[in-house]
Amino acid sequence: MKQLDLFENTVTGKLTGKISEMEFGVLKDKCSKPVKYVYGTYEEVEAYAEKEELWVDQYLDHVNPSTVQKNFLYVGQGSDPYELQRGFNYETHEKIVDNSF
Repeated sequence: MKQLDLFENTVTGKLTGKISEMEFGVLKDKCSKPVKYVYGTYEEVEAYAEKEELWVDQYLDHVNPSTVQKNFLYVGQGSDPYELQRGFNYETHEKIVDNSF
């Protein structure tokens, strides 16, 4: 019997970028003006920059998680690893979102 690998798949079975694989990039336009701060895996950031006709000036080493949540755009596929979690319903395999405020 094969052991369940909890670190490779999400609950839905889709492969997503792990938080340890996230790259934080500063995208600039043709005039070298910073346009966006994005994050995702290296391939996702490069593909997004090419699609938007921008280029990655630099990758940042470490960014505080609260700064990522507020100022960075997630360009990856699947669920956002830096999304603010309110809770999780393990019976229905869905995130609990509190929109009461």
